Amino acid sequence: MNGEKRLAVRRVMPRNIGRAVVLALAALPFAYFAGIAAFAEIARHINPVMVAKLVPSDPMASAMAAWRRIETDATGQSSVALREIASRGLRQQAVNNPALHLLMIASGLENRPVAAATFARLSEKLTRHDLTTQLWLIDESVRRDDHHAALLHYDRALKTTVSVQPALFQVLLKAISDPQIRAAMVPLIQNDSRWVVSFLLESSSSDPTAEDTARLLLAASPRLSARTNEMIAPQLLTRLTKLGKFDLAFRYAQTLKGARAEMGRNAGFDSTTIDPRFGALSWVPAQDARVGASFETRGSVSQARVFASANSKGIALHRVLHLTPGVYGMTERRKVEMADPASQAHWEMRCGGGAEAPIVWRIRTTPRAYRVLNAVGLVVPTDCLYQTLDLVVDSGEGQQGLEFVVEELRFLR
Repeated sequence: MNGEKRLAVRRVMPRNIGRAVVLALAALPFAYFAGIAAFAEIARHINPVMVAKLVPSDPMASAMAAWRRIETDATGQSSVALREIASRGLRQQAVNNPALHLLMIASGLENRPVAAATFARLSEKLTRHDLTTQLWLIDESVRRDDHHAALLHYDRALKTTVSVQPALFQVLLKAISDPQIRAAMVPLIQNDSRWVVSFLLESSSSDPTAEDTARLLLAASPRLSARTNEMIAPQLLTRLTKLGKFDLAFRYAQTLKGARAEMGRNAGFDSTTIDPRFGALSWVPAQDARVGASFETRGSVSQARVFASANSKGIALHRVLHLTPGVYGMTERRKVEMADPASQAHWEMRCGGGAEAPIVWRIRTTPRAYRVLNAVGLVVPTDCLYQTLDLVVDSGEGQQGLEFVVEELRFLR
């Protein structure tokens, strides 16, 4: 096996971590089996030690009691004793998952990984919904340098119980930086398992993993479910634009339902450019009670209602554009509802994103009703492939405040 593949497997899970997790986890679920007396069937899961004493013929209680002792103190268990208990249970009842667990642990304590894996696979044939077995098989897959198998068992473990998600997510969050791991995860993401959205929400909310999350989702499209995309997209696209990963953000946005190829070149207000699913690639009103905006739509026509309370100023609207470098004419139509004589509103464009990005264009206007038709003045530099456009407002020093409606906004070359 080449070094790159071996490194990919190590990123799925460092060797022997799975075994340590298995021995440390407490209160693991056990399968119920038919054909046992009603008392033993119920009580063995509550107090298997008591059942082992009161119902000596119960074929599973002794194994489960031993397993509970392992949960309490894994290091103090004798592999010989565990194997004896397991063998006795299997002689009484062949379909006995707790006994297979004991044989698996006993083999591990004896440093016999192949035998432990054999018992784990036998246990999996009884049920795939057993966390102990799946964690052990993750470790066994890593030992064989098989990251595809390891991820398959991750999927089954994560489907089994929600409580294990925080621990396993931390490993996967580190692993998705590896292209091989991302490629192997694509089928799991496409299957839309119950844990997928939770994982993607976590991975898309963090700067170190947002870019890898976008690459994973791009690889999973177009078979990625619309539900998953819609839940992840706003957070992920906003995070990507803050990181300056504009090209990746626009490429991922094109996988969303309703996306338009020209959305980055359309500065106006329509069903796409005011859709919150597109994050900062669409118009984003300020989250401020004193300065902000809202959108009004009638039929296919949308417009932005902008406001600023008395003695307030700031950015009311924000948007990332993808205008081709060159000279543009600006068309804008604005209607004023209320304005202090000293109030102002102006557009400001920066190259890239962030407050430190250079301003490449600014137009100052008074917020009175007016229409500007194809006014020349905006020049997008050749090295400025992505732009941030802000509407900056200042209500003035009076008590009237500011409110106006941007009915139309276009940039044309």
